[in-house]
Amino acid sequence: MNEEWLAHFCRLNHVKDHHKGIMERMLSNIITKKGFISLYDNDQVIACGLGIIEREYLGLYDIVTDLNYRNQGFGEEMILHLLQWGQEHGARYSYLAVVADNKPAQRLYAKLGYSEVYTYWYRVKA
Repeated sequence: MNEEWLAHFCRLNHVKDHHKGIMERMLSNIITKKGFISLYDNDQVIACGLGIIEREYLGLYDIVTDLNYRNQGFGEEMILHLLQWGQEHGARYSYLAVVADNKPAQRLYAKLGYSEVYTYWYRVKA
């Protein structure tokens, strides 16, 4: 992870400026092998993603594409690059998590062979 990737990642994910430091610390504290990917259109970053390898598993996290570039195959391209990177670094299996109401992402993941195994949710104490 470098400052440029983090800045684009936060921009695409609409992370508020005062939360960037938290995001950087969270990502820096991951002790297993990490792969940070950016996809460019000319000189503009249009998509970012993160892959984390633990044992023989590659977890795909925060795959995000700029709103103006969605439904053009860039998400699929990013995932395929992350899968290749993971395989080159010892991953034999992969998984991902997706927000339940993100239908476009669910269609993409289904196209790539992923299926739902279980659901989960977050709870916040009042």
